[in-house]
Amino acid sequence: MRRPLNTIIGFAELLRSKAFGELGDERYEAYAEDIAAAGNDIAALVDELEDYARLREGKYLAERASLDLTELLETCVLRIRNQANAGRIIVRNAISETLPRVTADRASLGQAVLNLLASAIDQSPVGSTVVISAQLLDDGGIAIHVRDSSNHAVDMAERFVVFRDGLSKSGQALAPVRSSVGLALTRSLLAVNAVSLSVDPAGENGVLFSLRIPADLVDNLPAD
Repeated sequence: MRRPLNTIIGFAELLRSKAFGELGDERYEAYAEDIAAAGNDIAALVDELEDYARLREGKYLAERASLDLTELLETCVLRIRNQANAGRIIVRNAISETLPRVTADRASLGQAVLNLLASAIDQSPVGSTVVISAQLLDDGGIAIHVRDSSNHAVDMAERFVVFRDGLSKSGQALAPVRSSVGLALTRSLLAVNAVSLSVDPAGENGVLFSLRIPADLVDNLPAD
């Protein structure tokens, strides 16, 4: 699938660059941009399906280590700022500064949190607030909550966004993208770390995503 897809994207980029001269009608340039954008979205979906298949088949090689959970969550908030600013959404940080360290795979846990934040921002109306919080539970586990201001009627399977940033292999800027496999992918990323996810209504408007890190993954001492 990648080979014909790369050919489509490549020719669309060739047309956009006008490598062989003007296209004759400015609408052709817009069409080329649309084709390239659609191709890149399909390429992103292929990447997600491959990631999901690798996780489901147990082929993902987790690198578990002791990590500063507060720092990881705050890094996620910083990375999500551009998306929030573009959508005029306020992201409020209510993360405890005294969280213990946890033993987890940083890449998969961080991506799952970014997906939740990106989904919350995507579904919240302009001018509203997304809140992320985290605190130690009485049983020694840790709860991470992301609350948005979205409509309860939204289909959860269709509302999820996979967070992306940086540049693609072709040098194109990456952006968060809605994905029909986003929810399943996020649950699989969390399963790598034995972290559970629940999704519940939050009052009249809004949805609450709740992650629970079990006590056996939590270190006894607070992070430095």
